Amino acid sequence: YENDFENVEKLSEFNKKTGTWSVADGKLNGGTDNSTSLLIKYLDNLPENYEVSADITHTGKTADSSEGIVFGATDETNFYHLRVAIRSGGGQLIQLFQWKDGSATELAKVEPFTWYEETENGKTCTLTAKIQGKKITCYANGEELFTYTINGTDNPALGTGVGYRVYKTAMNSDKIVVTRISTKQAGVELPESSIIIDNESQAGLTAVIS
Repeated sequence: YENDFENVEKLSEFNKKTGTWSVADGKLNGGTDNSTSLLIKYLDNLPENYEVSADITHTGKTADSSEGIVFGATDETNFYHLRVAIRSGGGQLIQLFQWKDGSATELAKVEPFTWYEETENGKTCTLTAKIQGKKITCYANGEELFTYTINGTDNPALGTGVGYRVYKTAMNSDKIVVTRISTKQAGVELPESSIIIDNESQAGLTAVIS
């Protein structure tokens, strides 16, 4: 699956949302400096081993805020969230969180970590989560950060929702991409499958957000 937000109709693939979201000039814009915004799309036929990646450009306030990608969502209260964050004192870090029945728990972090690259339009970071069975490996700008293994009842079940979450800031993103991890990458000696989950070619692909 890939959404490049080339026009406003691309936002309609996410048929429900919370908070503030819009599409303009080929980019998804989300969040405000005093609210939380969540955007999730559920994918049919999501494989067990896959990767979700998005470019995140920070455009809002630079203290006590966070933004990042959502994956493994079953609904708006149960999901995993890889986020870049800035503490109230300005320190930067990257965190993996889970939301289970609406309660957030930090699973892993790197702190301090200068997560952004200065660009003409803001501060940009490419966030990637690789899901291989119950193992989650997280990356920022291509650098491997940490791995977390889901251990059962303490963690929410892995669902099929992917998207974004923004807390007390604003961001934009030019695309979100979900790719199948090949059997060789996953360490299984079987023929490789096609890598792109393409919503244009899969009938019945739906999106749900709350």
